[in-house]
Amino acid sequence: MYAYTDSRKLGVTGAVFLILNKMIGTGIFSAPSGIFAATGSVGVIPMLGVIGGILTFAGLSVFLEFGLAIPRSGGEKNYLERVYRHPKYAATSVLASQMILLGFSSGNSLAFGRYVLYASGSTTPDGWAARGIAVMWITFSVLLYSIFPK
Repeated sequence: MYAYTDSRKLGVTGAVFLILNKMIGTGIFSAPSGIFAATGSVGVIPMLGVIGGILTFAGLSVFLEFGLAIPRSGGEKNYLERVYRHPKYAATSVLASQMILLGFSSGNSLAFGRYVLYASGSTTPDGWAARGIAVMWITFSVLLYSIFPK
């Protein structure tokens, strides 16, 4: 097995910020304006927030049940492998596919690129310029966490 020193491990603060980024992301800043533009109603936004809270509580309940029923730690992968044993590695494959297709921070980085262009006064804050900023930001973030994990 690989053994890492404490200086090469991700710290508590970095882990908390990464989890918050994956949970909240930039959707809280960019989604309401799109919802308002599509519906024309301000009341839809809080209603969708309440529905999202209910769905989040349902997911929390499922994971609390998994955590109490299955003593082995390790998160979602171990829980799903324990529940869905046949066909072998089906749960792992589905979870890996979900993480690859939906788990990357490309949406957050693209929104960051758009916001940088908005802040710089650009009249067209979309397209290749925003994508270039997004790629540079992801590259910078990966290098930063690779070199300085804490």
